[in-house]
Amino acid sequence: MATQDEPPLLRFSTDDLPSRDRLAIWREVIGKTVARLDLEPIGDGPFRSECVTRALPDLALSSISLTAIRSQRTRELLADGNDDIEFVFIDSGRCDASQLGRHVEVDAGVALLVSNADESTVTSSAATGHSIRIPRRAILPLVGQLEDRFMRAIPRENEAVRLLTSYAAMLEQMPLPATPELRHLIVSHIHDLVAVAVGATRDAGEVASRRGMRAARLAAIKADIAKNISRHELSTEWMASRHRMSPSSVRRLFEEDGTTFSHFVLDYRLAHAHRLICDPRFADRTISSIAYAIGFGDLSYFNRMFRKRFGASPSDIRQAARRDADG
Repeated sequence: MATQDEPPLLRFSTDDLPSRDRLAIWREVIGKTVARLDLEPIGDGPFRSECVTRALPDLALSSISLTAIRSQRTRELLADGNDDIEFVFIDSGRCDASQLGRHVEVDAGVALLVSNADESTVTSSAATGHSIRIPRRAILPLVGQLEDRFMRAIPRENEAVRLLTSYAAMLEQMPLPATPELRHLIVSHIHDLVAVAVGATRDAGEVASRRGMRAARLAAIKADIAKNISRHELSTEWMASRHRMSPSSVRRLFEEDGTTFSHFVLDYRLAHAHRLICDPRFADRTISSIAYAIGFGDLSYFNRMFRKRFGASPSDIRQAARRDADG
């Protein structure tokens, strides 16, 4: 449950519902309230759906997993006046989509822009994916000839799509910033990336590349560092090759963020070590094994940097944590 200061978070799974009410509740909650669509399962197999939606001002991020369905934005539903746009990317499965007299077949790895202001029909196999919903007024200044962008398949090889998917996935896995200003910055970055992915105007594209795409690249690299923190070979060269960038571009991203690549890696490792040392679940692990497990190759260097960072040795921090736990 979100607190007053946290963005609303909706988690919905048909597994949590009585089988006899599963379809009716899903159509009401996910169909009419969240997606604003008429949803109908297809096929003879058992129906199942999971959805997690996080709402921010002018942005809703959703991850979805479901069996085969047909979803329609009908003429009757258009009466709600909602004209949001929805950027959808398919992780697995496939779908056929129709809107504005256009028809497109979308396989895994492809993205699609859909208009809530127009009738649409989407028929999908069992699929997983993500959607990003944005008010039309927020994207109109960034994208020229927006109406021409709907129902056009966008391959994930598109750099903006690749950055957008990794940025959205990272946001799903981490607490969002506490301040409205930082949340607004995240929303702006997502808007920028969507605009570039579907075809921003030249001026807007230049701004978005400087703002949203750089932020997404940096976020993706930081998430990759966290995932690979145990690797001793973490370097700008290794990370650059993984993110299709030059080492100098990686260094520049961190410099623009007010730090350096090596300082960020060191600080993350030290913070991670501090959490593990204080965690009673790792009480049987020696401090040296923790240091080596998170990428430190020199124990004396680890101890020196840890004391400099936290003002006490790792063993002192562990003893203090134990005393606090014992009350």
